[in-house]
Amino acid sequence: MITLRNEGQPVPVERILVGERLRPVREEGVEALLRSISDLGDMTDAILVRRLQGDDEHDWELMAGGHRLEAARRLGWDTIRARCYECSVEEARLFEIDDNVAQSGLTPLDFAVFMAERKRAYEAIHPETRHGGDRMSRKFQQEKQDRILPFCSAAAGVWGKSRSAIERAVGVGSLLDDAAVDQLQAAGRTLTFVDLKALSKLPAMDQRRVAATLVQDPRANVAKAQAALGKAPRKALENPEDDAAAKLVAQFERAKKPVRRRVLRTLMERHPALFLELAGAGEA
Repeated sequence: MITLRNEGQPVPVERILVGERLRPVREEGVEALLRSISDLGDMTDAILVRRLQGDDEHDWELMAGGHRLEAARRLGWDTIRARCYECSVEEARLFEIDDNVAQSGLTPLDFAVFMAERKRAYEAIHPETRHGGDRMSRKFQQEKQDRILPFCSAAAGVWGKSRSAIERAVGVGSLLDDAAVDQLQAAGRTLTFVDLKALSKLPAMDQRRVAATLVQDPRANVAKAQAALGKAPRKALENPEDDAAAKLVAQFERAKKPVRRRVLRTLMERHPALFLELAGAGEA
């Protein structure tokens, strides 16, 4: 449950944790903020933070306002004005995404990544909205009466886009490899949605190789990058077991980090003896 604790209290800059972000802080954004602060004498908008428990070094975690926090650090500010909340990790993710989506200048890559992650966080908070639930159950019907809509319908209403547009963005964003996304975002490389869809269909390692080529050659698109890397199809491995394992590994690498963590945790819980055996073989 989200609880607003303070509308705009000064928070020590050094006590704010900046965790893993969906979009990196961009130099041009920080510089624009520094110019604005120089002209106005202050920062117009507060950052959003959530209360941390059990962290000796940090009292707060940043939810929204990465550029504002970085500008404050460069200016040597001891404190920064913040709206302070108590909420879950998934709810904090929604704050981060919505703050970014509300801004202008969002690239198709950013939007696809944000929509895929927002769907994951939204369904973690509202599991009754996932497809495949018992639609005849009392709980499902009650939630329906409370107007908790499936994610794509709700998102379409919020951002004025069609449901199909949200679904396309979610579909592409959920298949993009994290490392490939990091490369493209760090370099500020923008791609069309057509290119992003083509990229998302590739195995994870190929996505990373194509992304590296796209970063090196700003004029290239995904098709040209693939051509530069060679079009020779992969040969099937001689051992059928190796071939099957390779396919499973490729599917695992295409998944987003939360999914990969869940898969590993499930395997460790169900097959602890196998993991102990592999650990022993590694030590030997």
